Amino acid sequence: MKRELIEQWIADHEEEFLADLGKLIGIRSVSQPGTAGAHPFGDPCAEVLDVALAMAEGYGLKTANQDYYYGEVTYGEGKESLGFAVHLDVVPEGEGWDHPPYSLTREGELLFGRGVEDDKGPALLAMYALRCLKELGYLPHHRMRVFLGCSEETGGMSDIVHLKEVGEEFRFVLVPDAEFPLCNGEKGILEAWLSIPCGRLQLSSGTVSNVLPDRAELFLPGIADDDFPEAEGITLSKGDTGLAVTATGITAHASRPADGIDALLRLANYAGQLSLPEEEKKAMAFLKQLIEGHDGSGIGIACEDEPSGALTLISGIVKTEEGRMLVNVNIRYPSTADGDGVADGLRTGVAAAGGQVDSLDNSPGYYIPAEDPAIAAVMEVYTEETGSPAGTYRMGGGTYARMLKNAAAFGPCFPDEDKGLPLGKGGCHQPDEAIPLSWMQKALMIYIRALCRLDACLSD
Repeated sequence: MKRELIEQWIADHEEEFLADLGKLIGIRSVSQPGTAGAHPFGDPCAEVLDVALAMAEGYGLKTANQDYYYGEVTYGEGKESLGFAVHLDVVPEGEGWDHPPYSLTREGELLFGRGVEDDKGPALLAMYALRCLKELGYLPHHRMRVFLGCSEETGGMSDIVHLKEVGEEFRFVLVPDAEFPLCNGEKGILEAWLSIPCGRLQLSSGTVSNVLPDRAELFLPGIADDDFPEAEGITLSKGDTGLAVTATGITAHASRPADGIDALLRLANYAGQLSLPEEEKKAMAFLKQLIEGHDGSGIGIACEDEPSGALTLISGIVKTEEGRMLVNVNIRYPSTADGDGVADGLRTGVAAAGGQVDSLDNSPGYYIPAEDPAIAAVMEVYTEETGSPAGTYRMGGGTYARMLKNAAAFGPCFPDEDKGLPLGKGGCHQPDEAIPLSWMQKALMIYIRALCRLDACLSD
């Protein structure tokens, strides 16, 4: 297919693309796993899936709804399928937005809104890629297919689990939920809930496991100090029944804690300066030991490898119930590390502090050699379109690629290009999530051409 035809098609459909994206962004589709009834991830996720599938039908593509666990959009009749795995659920909006999170806002080249980068924008790119091939008359050897998931951010990717139970895997699948050029490996992800005695203190921090908290609140009953030290990011409220301490920070993805400022760690550091009862003091000291450095060294599980780098650890959620501190930890460990060994080390470290691991889920990483024919074919297109070397990389983020055979994360972000936003703004899982329209246009061209190249490469 001639490149100039694709380029013209993308330009002709820009306004329609933006209108469709606005419809998806307008739905607060935060997944609620375990919801009873016909909508396993809640009504908003069902609504956004209905809207997306109706769009695809309007493009003349075939659609299917798998009991609201996921949807599929297809073009072509091949026995095997190629395509994309994307998700329509989003993380909660959090605080600190200067733009409405659930309304698509355009300022110059920047598009703002929760999910515009992660992953509603890429989901629409995937559907438009199939639409372009259909409308330009491309006849594929494989069935072109888009998986539309509804519980990627929470719930252990149970939408993909459902696909593997009742559906069909891809011959090869791209996951546009990362950065270019191409991620051919992901770290393992270990999520656990810990509990430790904490006396009478009351603590609350975070909303989801995979986001560095930007706010943490601690109430200490009966604290009688009159002179409290000042500290950056800390506000105090002294009442008749105790002391309320609030820490603020900057959110970041769990795989990249250095991109933000951990409000929970600020709170733990501040609490270490207060005169606390022994049990409360030990609980806050353990919390600081656990998350300080975000590398697991405080509990003896730090490790790294050359392909994927160092282990990272954050606590995305903390709460207190009946005299115990309940701590969620989100660990990204190197792809060559032993996940069971990391889990055992976590249990040992928590037990040494008088606590326990209440639950633990371990998702191993993945790795595909750069020499794989499908990887090489996709990278050829990337180089042709950008003029940049077609290197691969590994990351700490977790995408659908780790759950599927023959999968790789691919775009849509261009890491060498700056969005021009301040620290803590504009990234996925951050306030004012944004992506330049030019990135979307370039990514769409790459995706369309990559599908054609894969179709030819894998039909030999």
